[in-house]
Amino acid sequence: PAEIAERLMPPGEVYRALRIRLADETPVAVEEVFIPLHICPGLKLGDLTSSLYRLIGDVFGHKIGSADSSVSAHHPNARQQQYLGITRNTPVLKIDSLYYSSSGTTLYYERAVYRADMYEYNIRISTQPGV
Repeated sequence: PAEIAERLMPPGEVYRALRIRLADETPVAVEEVFIPLHICPGLKLGDLTSSLYRLIGDVFGHKIGSADSSVSAHHPNARQQQYLGITRNTPVLKIDSLYYSSSGTTLYYERAVYRADMYEYNIRISTQPGV
């Protein structure tokens, strides 16, 4: 989508993966990840079954340095309701994040929807380096 292409610089081909997060076999989140092809050349679908942080760092050599995230409350759309097994009235948290390497390179964009009745989002803000 154009809105995603704008965030991933430079524009080009991207991998798109849809992942369902489970807690005790219950779907709690739908994550859609957009990774530029040049960041993870040769990426395979099976590679995305575990930690994306570990994959980006250990396999493709990009150390994640920071992320800009936006969190907002929403009602789920029909697709999210289906994946999460919820109704339109179940509140969800929508989290949009843009991840950068420690050198400032844009690594990937993620948009996620979490069930607000089963998820808590915690944030630490620090003015001390390395904390």
